Amino acid sequence: MSIPKPKYCGQDWLEMQEADGGRICGKCENLIVDFRKKSWSDIRSIQASSNNTTCGLYSKKQLNNWDPPSNSKFGFNAAAASVLLGMSQLISNTAAAQEKPAVIQTIHKSTDSLKNINTQVEQLATIKGKVIDQETGEAIPFVKIVITQNDIQKAFATTDFDGLYQLNVPADSIKNYTLSCIFVGYEKVEIENIAMAPHKTSIYDIEMRKAPEHIAFFITVPTKKEERKAKRKARKEAKKAQKKEQ
Repeated sequence: MSIPKPKYCGQDWLEMQEADGGRICGKCENLIVDFRKKSWSDIRSIQASSNNTTCGLYSKKQLNNWDPPSNSKFGFNAAAASVLLGMSQLISNTAAAQEKPAVIQTIHKSTDSLKNINTQVEQLATIKGKVIDQETGEAIPFVKIVITQNDIQKAFATTDFDGLYQLNVPADSIKNYTLSCIFVGYEKVEIENIAMAPHKTSIYDIEMRKAPEHIAFFITVPTKKEERKAKRKARKEAKKAQKKEQ
């Protein structure tokens, strides 16, 4: 299966906030997947599931030799494909953002969470669920889940390969929450006026609908010198923050 080469995006990888699987783009707030160490079979699977709309960071070698033929040299023969198919069925298929929230059916139920063993731990409310494709019913990984209150972000996470997510929110601010699901190639989903209670788990299973006419982008690979400089800068900022707290 051939996948189209993504277009260039001028955003700075090193300026993005780190997240599971990659970094969050400050412009579009989507997850930019780090594909540099992924196999072409994994890249094909992820892009196919998101209708070729997942933005990412690729190595220069990957970009210069885009989507090479499937053969033993690249570790993707018929036998490997069969194994991959079996594994993908176990970990689910892979799949961030329109301005309008889609009117999507949601499944909502609340259950008691487990008792907090450590009574000294801060009281938290939990929200979790699964995100799937409305049409196919397949799980969508890498979806950004954001919890806001009065337009202020309180917590965020990304779905795993099974489309599952979970966030813990401090119990001192658990009224009038808004849950947003964002993923490139899909219409944004928002659920408003969410109320949670300490030590309770609210479950929101979300169905997302594909959005038309989306394309993927790639980010320029930073040099090793640039990465070292960014790490030194981050360490300095962390030390300054610690001093202020003291």
